Amino acid sequence: MVDISRWQGVGAPPPPGGSSPTTCVECGLSMWVEIGGGPAEDVFHPNIDAVAGRGVDIVCDLERESLPFHDGHATRVKAIHSLQHLSRDAARKILREAHRILRHEGTIYLMIGDGDFIIQRLSEDGLFEGWLNCLFHGPNDENGFGYHRWMYTFATMKQELEDAGFSKVEHEGWFNKWEFKISATKL
Repeated sequence: MVDISRWQGVGAPPPPGGSSPTTCVECGLSMWVEIGGGPAEDVFHPNIDAVAGRGVDIVCDLERESLPFHDGHATRVKAIHSLQHLSRDAARKILREAHRILRHEGTIYLMIGDGDFIIQRLSEDGLFEGWLNCLFHGPNDENGFGYHRWMYTFATMKQELEDAGFSKVEHEGWFNKWEFKISATKL
């Protein structure tokens, strides 16, 4: 049995949830947007997810649809463990959409599995279920979003963010060693 405790809780948690202290004058919604927050307690509102449920404010097919906000709506966008549940192409589209809905100097904050660390642990520890869950996730749910569909490293996500138009891409450290935090700015 592999003990993962030495890699748990090595960094600060992601930003807390809630709503922006100001609302958008054009649409009246909070200018902090969460993408794929699901039923998590600590999300920004509005929370957009592909599946309706507790804590989800707007249902949107993140694989196929655009984010339902006007250009320049948000000052912050947060996506915690959501992009890896999308296909690579859908995640790219969502990053472009996040850039579109952000205002000048708005920021995006992501937390995703660290492909470099996960592959290293699988190589050294073997096919340990804990590391396999980081890679594949599961079990699948009736909506098909239970499994991870893509993996990122800091370098690959930095490139994806830059390709979507973001600048000032920063590695913000780890929460658990197998998941890193990253932020970027729309300039």
